[in-house]
Amino acid sequence: MDSHTPHPHTPHTPHTPHEVHALHTPHEVHAPHEAHMPHEVHMPPFSHTHTGPMKTKSEEPTALAKLETLLDHYKLSFDLKFFAGFQPKDCNVEVKERDLIIDCEKHHKHESLDHGFIEVHIIYRLPEDADPASVKMMRDGMKVKVEAERLSYGKPLSMAICDVTPRANDVVVVGGF
Repeated sequence: MDSHTPHPHTPHTPHTPHEVHALHTPHEVHAPHEAHMPHEVHMPPFSHTHTGPMKTKSEEPTALAKLETLLDHYKLSFDLKFFAGFQPKDCNVEVKERDLIIDCEKHHKHESLDHGFIEVHIIYRLPEDADPASVKMMRDGMKVKVEAERLSYGKPLSMAICDVTPRANDVVVVGGF
């Protein structure tokens, strides 16, 4: 990639329920006088990948997120301080249906380099029974909280109750079991 090639962008791709992925692309940093430095200077990519299930109420939370599954709703907490080097202004957080989308980008200057660039993209999909119409997000600096009602809570269940007690032919049950 030469110094005039635009930075590739990683598209947002929803992941399966309870998975969080930090998507990253290597970022280039170019020296101010490339004629004197023929090689590109690469910053190490900033990334974190967590492919295991998010922790539930009975388990220990991850450093990044905590998911509580309650009878009637879900509570999800993210701490963006997990991504060192970012300030609240560097992170955009939005909710689209059942997806929580976190985009953090930071540009900075170094004395010996023109610029540096790091980014983190996370898409977290709430569980299948989370009601997309009820998703609410609250943000306080680097703390993000999301709540969503569970679709299965409070819906009537149909049950068939049958008396299967063996009885003699001359016994008649009246009004119940």
